[in-house]
Amino acid sequence: MKTKLYLIPGTMCTQQLWQFLLPLLSDEFELCYLTIPNKMSLDDISDHLVAQFKEDRVNLLGFSLGGYIASLVASRFPERLDKLMVLANSPCALNADELSLRKQTVSILKRFGYKGMPRVKAEALLAEKSALHIDLILEMDKALGADTLLSQLENTSLRDDLMQPLLALDCDVRFIYSQKDSLINLAWMQEFNGLAGHKMSQKMVAGSSHMLPLEEPSMISREINTFFK
Repeated sequence: MKTKLYLIPGTMCTQQLWQFLLPLLSDEFELCYLTIPNKMSLDDISDHLVAQFKEDRVNLLGFSLGGYIASLVASRFPERLDKLMVLANSPCALNADELSLRKQTVSILKRFGYKGMPRVKAEALLAEKSALHIDLILEMDKALGADTLLSQLENTSLRDDLMQPLLALDCDVRFIYSQKDSLINLAWMQEFNGLAGHKMSQKMVAGSSHMLPLEEPSMISREINTFFK
């Protein structure tokens, strides 16, 4: 019998995010693709996603923004989680610089509209800068469009620090992130690691890649198999 695994994507990511993992996991896992709804607060998003769980307790994996949302789901509904894996996210408040940048972006979007993610921004999320991966990021961004970007910036930027509710969880939790990923709060991760018990673990990988499901599918699939099986 296959193990069911619910997946939450990141900012401006579609189901295509998982395409390189699918062939490596399909024999052992039933993958359930969740989407982040527009025009909802973070609490409402977590309510919406939990309502889609068909089991009393689930295995949940979130990437980037989806990693924060998965952590929020676990914090608010601990009785519904069996195991939690978070990829490329430190579930804490965004820093002042990032919040300011997001506020400016929202203002520009409302004033001038959205012409799509610049290629250089897609490149910044990758370590190897593969044209295939860059094009995929741009394709996902185009598919979701301005309304989704605006919604995600306006509704998911003000985040609580989830360290204490995560530390209180009784389920297994695993974080995987790149050592030089500029979107990871390394100080937070180190503090969490120092306080966490035996049920909580971290894997810090070399390099700067944020888009781990695209650039490291073999490693991520091995981690998923080991952790969830």
